[in-house]
Amino acid sequence: MKPNEIRIRINITCYSFRRLSIPVASRRSRLVTVARQSRSQSTHDTLFGALRSLLARRAFADVTVADIAREAGTSVGGFYARFVSKEALLYLVLEHILDDSQAALDLALDDRTTAKATVPVIISRYVTTMVRKFREHRIEFTQAARALQGDAGRAGAERTRRFNDHVHGRFRALVLARRREIKHPNPVLAVNLALFFASAAARDAVLSGNLGAYPIRPDDDELIAEITRAACRYLGIRDRP
Repeated sequence: MKPNEIRIRINITCYSFRRLSIPVASRRSRLVTVARQSRSQSTHDTLFGALRSLLARRAFADVTVADIAREAGTSVGGFYARFVSKEALLYLVLEHILDDSQAALDLALDDRTTAKATVPVIISRYVTTMVRKFREHRIEFTQAARALQGDAGRAGAERTRRFNDHVHGRFRALVLARRREIKHPNPVLAVNLALFFASAAARDAVLSGNLGAYPIRPDDDELIAEITRAACRYLGIRDRP
């Protein structure tokens, strides 16, 4: 890893990011020029879509600013009028998929939908959403993890930390509010470790492809069911949602 490189992970299970002295909004403003006219916003959006399209076909390291501009039907000068680098645009891609994933998890763990839910239901909702979103955005997640560095990497790390704080905080609150269902002698420790295990398993199975080292090929539904079952058994509760 290069000295100034920050690897972005969508879970806190392997990495913890230090708190940064520069607010993420200030760091973001260094990377992206805010569009103030509809035409400028349209070009901004087109460049964003162009990079996402290119990432589906090749590695970020092989994509140049000229490639992005060509794909978007604009000029290299037009690109640099809006972004300081191609990494800045990749940060926006990461920001977008984190926003999308957070919105999906907020919906899955909403007060109204979980009011009468048991712990297995909450775990299943969390694991299901994580696996589905990891699968949906797998290419972009992994490209950002490998390529973001410098100011873009630090902004990405901070946005990832805020995602984790928000989503994991919500999960902890819902499960610990139902601690009477948990038979583990230390519910707080157990809930945090269950979250760690479930998040790591979902991430490594979908993003890293680490299950390839084992003689099994579960589909996503099987993966969700087994991660949920394992977390519930560890907590000492029945695993049927």
